[in-house]
Amino acid sequence: MLAGKVESSLFIYNALKKDFKIIKVVFEEKVSTKKLIISRIKKLGFFKVVNQLIFQLTISKLLKIFSYRRIEELKKKYSFSSKAINDSVLINVSSVNNNDCITAIKKNNPDVIIVNGTRIISNKVLNCTSAVFINTHVGITPQYRGVHGGYWSLVCDDEKNFGVTIHKVDKGVDTGDIIYQDNITITKQ
Repeated sequence: MLAGKVESSLFIYNALKKDFKIIKVVFEEKVSTKKLIISRIKKLGFFKVVNQLIFQLTISKLLKIFSYRRIEELKKKYSFSSKAINDSVLINVSSVNNNDCITAIKKNNPDVIIVNGTRIISNKVLNCTSAVFINTHVGITPQYRGVHGGYWSLVCDDEKNFGVTIHKVDKGVDTGDIIYQDNITITKQ
């Protein structure tokens, strides 16, 4: 796994380890806000990034506060576990795009690499192995690529494209071949 230090990475790890042998989890440090903004502007454009920043600074924080109880209900309903990952499988790197990550990938020679919550993965990393990279994405691609795709589908009054996508990672942003998609029915909750 290549993972950001976010709770969803723990959910995915704990769910997958029941059925699959996970050799290592490469955790990347959080990206500095300044570097993230500059990088995203280059890839996605100024106006799209400004919208994402407004979302992160306001709506995201409010949703977290007002949705706490519902989130806890869903975690219980679907048996999401945020149990810590055993230190013996962890590798910490400053970025999934640095040489430490490439070394870890080459040393462990995985068949599949599950990606969750990381920055955009460079071609250098994608090309260092024959492993298939699979990303989890909160949003229906290609309509809603990038951060908070589900939220943006609601802003655009596009409920039919509110859901999740699992896809192969390629050199684009959430543009790889789709493996699975599912729509989520919106309720008052």
